[in-house]
Amino acid sequence: MTDFLEKKIKVGDSSFQVRIEGQGVVLLLLHGFTGSIETMSSLSASLRHHFCVISIDLPGHGRTSVPDDSNWYTFSKCNIVLAGILDQLHIEKCFICGYSMGGRLALSFAACFPSRVASVATIGASGGIEAEKDRRLRKKEDEKLACFIESEGIDAFVQRWMNHPLFASQQKLGRTFLDEAYRQRMANNPSFLAYSLRGMGTGSQVPVYHSLQQIDVPMLFIAGEEDRKFCDLALQLKANCLQGHTCFIKQAGHAAHLENGPVTAEAVTAFFQQCPGASLYQQE
Repeated sequence: MTDFLEKKIKVGDSSFQVRIEGQGVVLLLLHGFTGSIETMSSLSASLRHHFCVISIDLPGHGRTSVPDDSNWYTFSKCNIVLAGILDQLHIEKCFICGYSMGGRLALSFAACFPSRVASVATIGASGGIEAEKDRRLRKKEDEKLACFIESEGIDAFVQRWMNHPLFASQQKLGRTFLDEAYRQRMANNPSFLAYSLRGMGTGSQVPVYHSLQQIDVPMLFIAGEEDRKFCDLALQLKANCLQGHTCFIKQAGHAAHLENGPVTAEAVTAFFQQCPGASLYQQE
């Protein structure tokens, strides 16, 4: 017997895998690149004691089925998809929390549909690259990695991705964790991951800093203390928000929700509980 509900929600000619767990104020939870609902399950297991947590497999990831069409793998399309899923669940407004790519999408969604967001929390996220020259360089790097996925296959890519210095601090989590993380990433389709990298990589993101200055809702930017780059990015995001806050998680790197899950979950919970409530999820 499971303590959550999973269902497919159609948006256009795509079918999105959605997990709903817990009761109360709605919290939309978004995973990172190469992740899925499953990679956020430890965080959602803590959050569901306080919120109705809705997790979604984003295009190119998990069990979501999206056409072989690059147009589906963009921030603008995903913003529309998220709004469509909320509509079908009869949710007018929600809290939203995202990790890495999911955090960037959370900020993009807030900028696109500010009236639908009660508050935002991100973990290890940026607001995009403001300098056009730097953004072009990053886009070229993302394209090279996408080509590597297509030419070398999913196994070679996953091994390369998990050996990235950004994730070095996860080694302390042990072999069982690393093997499970490898298995979860291997379940993704390499061609669709390449689409996602091209359309939703940091180089393709329109910077949201200016837009955030117009959104008057509380925002929390979380980073692991060992991830100095994203601690600096969290401070940059805070400086561009009307109600910005930061939280740096001890004994954690980029994936703070995995490396120090209890403290990260506590930070997200405490922050959202201090914010004005959003509409409740009504199960049909």
